[in-house]
Amino acid sequence: MRRRGWRPALLGLAIALVAGLAMPGAAKPSGVTLGPTIRVQTPGSNPTTCPVEGEPTVAVTSAGTWVAYNDDQGCPLNPVAHLHLTSVQLITGQGAPKYVQVKAAGGGYLSGDPALAPDPNHPGSVLLANLESLPSGDLIVTAYRISPRLTATSLPRPHVSGTFDDKEFMASDTSSRSRFRGRTYMAWDQIDGNNAGVIVRAFDGRRWLKPVRVFDGSGFPDIAVAPNGNVAVAWVGADGSYVAVSRDGGRTFTKGVRALFGGDPGRLDPACPLRPTVGIRQRVIGEPRLAWDTHNVLHVVTSLNPKPDPVTGRPPGTAGEGGTAVVLHTTTTDGRHFSAPAVVASPGGHEQFDPAIARTPQGGVAVEWLQTSGSPEVSYDSYLSVLNPGARAFTAPFRLSASSSTFPSAMEALGNSDCYGIGDYTGLAPTATGVVATWPTTDKAATPQFDTDVLVRTATIR
Repeated sequence: MRRRGWRPALLGLAIALVAGLAMPGAAKPSGVTLGPTIRVQTPGSNPTTCPVEGEPTVAVTSAGTWVAYNDDQGCPLNPVAHLHLTSVQLITGQGAPKYVQVKAAGGGYLSGDPALAPDPNHPGSVLLANLESLPSGDLIVTAYRISPRLTATSLPRPHVSGTFDDKEFMASDTSSRSRFRGRTYMAWDQIDGNNAGVIVRAFDGRRWLKPVRVFDGSGFPDIAVAPNGNVAVAWVGADGSYVAVSRDGGRTFTKGVRALFGGDPGRLDPACPLRPTVGIRQRVIGEPRLAWDTHNVLHVVTSLNPKPDPVTGRPPGTAGEGGTAVVLHTTTTDGRHFSAPAVVASPGGHEQFDPAIARTPQGGVAVEWLQTSGSPEVSYDSYLSVLNPGARAFTAPFRLSASSSTFPSAMEALGNSDCYGIGDYTGLAPTATGVVATWPTTDKAATPQFDTDVLVRTATIR
């Protein structure tokens, strides 16, 4: 359990948040048109192979919309020879999504937590970062290039040392305004006893550059590239979200600075000991998410508790009641000084978790998140809000999900970790006309309490 303190100076903001009061300056919803919802399922899934698709990530290239996700075909009932915990599909707008066959290059099997980024050196292609379980038992981060023809090619391994990597994310530099255009950056947790840390490496299209450790500990990091080529990495610190910036193509990073203060989101729940919890047996992590806008301003969002308990960090609660999780937002132009935290949208007494953020074509940013529905909090929905250039507040939220999803309460039966539920994150990526969002759903899934699918929906922003 992480112990966290809190500052009385934030009490006013915290009271407004937990009370569900509307924040001043909230904009009315306008200028967004939602596209149809596309359901992504692994072909041939059945109760034996565990029909569970979750923790999606998304990237857009000229070939279409790429979606990668955790795929629980590695469940206990599945033969060892069929172990496969990561899948990728391409949505072209013509026919059903196209499944990509990715074979583990290290002789083991794909082991989940995928991340995607456009390949800046091969138009239409996408880069995939993924955990891979080796025959030795090590779990390491690997990388692949997937072409528009759905051919996957193994790239040099970014793995540095140790036996356990986790939570990798990627971002590519495709900007004509950057002197480092063509590089892709990856951040991940190296979990290896006393040698744990957040690692960042740059890939120049042929080789990985020297790794940089930006934090001594597991941090659930995210990474983003600005139009001018600056790179930001964020992680979970002892008392909120921290950020470091590189201005030399990922060779060095500034010392981490706290961007958002807060405690672990959610509540203490006896059904999920030692894990922050929202809804019904759903673990939640205060993972920061990053995006740079057109003017090279960095935006940071995180689901946090702005009024944490000074001892436990989280309030006590029972199933579906009693937690506090709010998506907070801040900005910086220099990586050292951050604007005052503000809510993306008033939670209205519910809990907000698993945010994602992306730049919009207009030069602002959009934020997606999941939010509990009703009381008790047995279900959740996906929402989207936009911060337009020059605006002081985000638009009122748009509901992305057509129907609410019930939290699955028995995912451990399929080999998942304690209180895994729907997983830890959603996905959001820029398009030529807006953004595309992905999130896990249990609505209309095949096996209640054991199954999630991935939903994909575009939002055109005017």
